[in-house]
Amino acid sequence: MVKGALITAIALLALLAPAAAQACRNSGAHPTELTVESARQSVRCLINKKRKSKRARPLRANSRLELAAQGHSAAMESDGFFSHTSLDGSDPLSRIKAAGYLGGAVKWAIGENLSWAEGPGATPKFTVSQWMRSPPHRAAMLSRRYRHVGIGVVFGSPMGSNANSAIYTANFGFRK
Repeated sequence: MVKGALITAIALLALLAPAAAQACRNSGAHPTELTVESARQSVRCLINKKRKSKRARPLRANSRLELAAQGHSAAMESDGFFSHTSLDGSDPLSRIKAAGYLGGAVKWAIGENLSWAEGPGATPKFTVSQWMRSPPHRAAMLSRRYRHVGIGVVFGSPMGSNANSAIYTANFGFRK
């Protein structure tokens, strides 16, 4: 009887292992439990899981899009605003151009998603689920034209420092 139970337990573990391997690390973690890099990886993983479910190819990380996204998240936190347009008038296109992503491109497309949340809503998982609930944000995440993504993350708030808040910027791009 023990041998049968052991074989059943091993079989169950074998079935559960692929599901665990597909989980995005730190997706439910709060800002106090995350590093910027772990938050970026989790958001990118969650976006790519959504894309896979819609049969869209995964997005590759791009350092220039990440530079633009990180700069914008940092500006929103330090300058106290939450918008696609910065206080200096820059918009997603000007920031992505300044980061060098579009240099030499003859054909391109870009998009940007923003999120700012406190407490339970500041996790990567909640952020991506909120984007999925918004038609324009969902369209950007799932667009088959995009090939690259850069994620910016700042632990803080446009309304003043808060250790359990996060500002996320996702810049999407395609260039040829």
